[in-house]
Amino acid sequence: MFAKLQALIISALIPCGCALGNGVGESKKLTVREDGTFKILHLTDFHLYLAEEGQSSLSVKRLSEPDASLINYLDSVLEAETPDLVVLGGDNVFCNSTIAEIFYNTSIRTYRTIADYFEEKAVFWTFVFGNHDTEGGCSKKRILKALEDYSRFIGGKDSSEYFGSYCIESKGSVYFEDEKLSAKYAKDDRYGNYSIPIYDSGASKIVYAIFTLDTGSYYSPPPSGMPYKELIPVQYDWLNTGIADLIQQAEADINYLIFLHIPYFDEVAEALGPVNAAHLDGIFAGHSHYNYTAIDYIADKPVINAVTGCCFEDSVDYTGERNARSIIIDTILGTVTTYCLDRDAKIIAD
Repeated sequence: MFAKLQALIISALIPCGCALGNGVGESKKLTVREDGTFKILHLTDFHLYLAEEGQSSLSVKRLSEPDASLINYLDSVLEAETPDLVVLGGDNVFCNSTIAEIFYNTSIRTYRTIADYFEEKAVFWTFVFGNHDTEGGCSKKRILKALEDYSRFIGGKDSSEYFGSYCIESKGSVYFEDEKLSAKYAKDDRYGNYSIPIYDSGASKIVYAIFTLDTGSYYSPPPSGMPYKELIPVQYDWLNTGIADLIQQAEADINYLIFLHIPYFDEVAEALGPVNAAHLDGIFAGHSHYNYTAIDYIADKPVINAVTGCCFEDSVDYTGERNARSIIIDTILGTVTTYCLDRDAKIIAD
């Protein structure tokens, strides 16, 4: 109760309703607004797929666009919140047909449709992969390759002047005695680990940072009882090094947020060294399909741990409704505030 009350009190410190955009033209360099603030819209668990099966798995209907209710919701929250960056929290795509994947390249079509939407809206966006995004068999490498030329997408397989990218290919863990089954599920690549600097309004000095982590996924639907993937040690090594590097580049003690799909709050906190932990303001996740906000303490510093409810209407979410979350960074006051939005894009208490 105290943690939620504290979160609400903190949220009241900063007014919303800032103007859209950060005035960087065609550059992908993210900058704060003139008042030192930067707003992130966190949307997660779209479970979107531009195909659906008929009465049999061989009967597939190819869809040309997402459900209108999703587009209407995105329009509403973008208009209400005017974010500087949208972060998609994983399970953005949920393959429901192997045939559609083989013949229609549907996962990539779906991701491109998402990219087209944000391109049209002229809003910068990035995303993390969830546990469902690659269950159709489409590789993360192919997905990122299909998106890297979009002018509003912050991300890709390779680093650029606007972000750092870390990708991992490994055989992963073996969970079964059956060698064939183990081989099928052992692939454990990790893509979309990003370090994204945010600059002052003059685009000359780093004043904040965002990190994203890939919590892992399978390349076909896992059998019942299969454990979720976890963050692996080399990701923590990269994270700690990346934080130190950006602080060095900034020549100042900048703070940062972490976005990931599965809410491994305790694991991330434990992996951060004491110096890096002192600069962490919050960890934001999806996966659980409900809204949750708490203030925890890492290295004696208050940190927001938050799960954003799903953006998929027909889900196991206890409300059964779409959700979103706004996160406002104030680099002058040194505060981060957050609140959730309901299906009508109205602020709700979570």
